[in-house]
Amino acid sequence: MATQEYKPTRIMITTSHRLNILSGAKDVLYAAFEECEVLADEIPAAKRARMEYYDGAIVRMQGPGNVTDWQSFKGPTVVINNMLRDVPYPQVLSDDRAIGRMAAEYFLRRGFRHFVYAGDKSGFGTLRGEGFVEKLAETGIRDVPCPPPSSSNQIVPIRELLARHPGEPVAAFCCNDWRAHALISVARMLGIKCPRDLAVMGVDNDHVPSICSHVSISTVEPPDYEIGRQAADLVVSMLRGETAPAQPILIPPIGVISRESSDRYATRDPMLQRAVRFIEANMQRSISVEDIARGAGRNVTLRTLQRRFRQAFGMTLVDALLHARVERVKTLLAAGNLSIKEIAYVSGFASPSHLSTTFHRIEGMSPSDFRNRVKSGSR
Repeated sequence: MATQEYKPTRIMITTSHRLNILSGAKDVLYAAFEECEVLADEIPAAKRARMEYYDGAIVRMQGPGNVTDWQSFKGPTVVINNMLRDVPYPQVLSDDRAIGRMAAEYFLRRGFRHFVYAGDKSGFGTLRGEGFVEKLAETGIRDVPCPPPSSSNQIVPIRELLARHPGEPVAAFCCNDWRAHALISVARMLGIKCPRDLAVMGVDNDHVPSICSHVSISTVEPPDYEIGRQAADLVVSMLRGETAPAQPILIPPIGVISRESSDRYATRDPMLQRAVRFIEANMQRSISVEDIARGAGRNVTLRTLQRRFRQAFGMTLVDALLHARVERVKTLLAAGNLSIKEIAYVSGFASPSHLSTTFHRIEGMSPSDFRNRVKSGSR
């Protein structure tokens, strides 16, 4: 009796360094096909002859040459990065404009009034900058410097803002974590302290530049697992004869992971500085707004502190305390070492249920969902 030929559905994914994307795609593909092989490769010129080996592809296109490389491939192809603004393929992308807006919201909550965007000429770099600038404009902050893409150029407006506004820090949003790393390094050589003078945020939650940096890098976590999952869903539907959507599918970012590079609030008011320091030093305890007022100074009234805090940061003391605790929770969730119960205890929440309710209200998802989305690539 003849042995049945083994012929699995083979899907190429050209993003081997983004493990969360691979995990999301793998989970969908292995569930969709009884026999399936997921292969991570980059298809250099020497391997183009092997393209017919695959039934579908999930690809990152870094330049026009990649578009040319894939023209001979006849299977369903989905692009998952926004390096090029226009590609002749269906796309599943992070919502890069939303990433920029999220970074701006974070800095605004911390009282910053001076900003720089350090981007590049890529599609995602342009959109992240547009979102950042748009959100700031909605609050009346305009003419945000967006210098050409090199660290030596991008440090110039930062030095100018620091010189024009002595004692007031600058917030720099970078289009990815490597650019944040480079900016922090150049600033350090020029005597600009991070985060005292310059608060920096990147994108991607890439641990390599953060580990290599003099300070760990705050970052916007992109939705890599969901990109992989939805890209694979799209490949499956196209293999089954369904039509791909004409417009890109945009996935919102997961959230900000706050680290040393942005670990400060921007205010010259000594009363508010003392209040913020008190919150950060005592957020793990069960403290009240009256405790914060006492921590802000011997003669500080709660009413005065509440009014000046809202004027400076656009939020109440209670909201500031809860946001500080949630940022701590997100950092601990991303580290993955503690249970939700333990995280609630060390972050000042009365119970795991109190943590979950507050976290969902601020972040739009449960702590477990956040942890799963951040850590899914390590499975």
